[in-house]
Amino acid sequence: MHYKSFLPVLLIVLLGGCQVKNQQQASDEANSRKPMPAIARGTEPFWLLHVVDTTTAVWERPDTGKDTLTIESYTHRGETWILRAQHATYRLQATFSPQTCSDGMSDLEYPLSVKVTIFDSRKNQVSQQYNGCGEYAQTTEK
Repeated sequence: MHYKSFLPVLLIVLLGGCQVKNQQQASDEANSRKPMPAIARGTEPFWLLHVVDTTTAVWERPDTGKDTLTIESYTHRGETWILRAQHATYRLQATFSPQTCSDGMSDLEYPLSVKVTIFDSRKNQVSQQYNGCGEYAQTTEK
């Protein structure tokens, strides 16, 4: 008779352990889908965003040069990832969506569609928006 009173408690403990494992698996799967290292690029105007690792991104434009940014956060909605990074004079937000994309200048297709928004740090206003294509990088160059 005493064993029957412990059965509900044992069941709760076992199910609770499964939930923690499932949450960890979901977190691991989400981390494995982060767009890094990744390279995104666009044309008219030309631009390049290289997500080097979990802490560093490089933003490059021919007219402004190359800037190294500190990645502040990643968030995701389903398969779409939003990266937020900070530079001394601006903030950058990049949205990586799993959608086939063509750059319009070549016959190449990329697995990611990317939208980059630049915010002026002083005014906290959108100052520039860029659309382009992205892919997962094969190497991590700095």
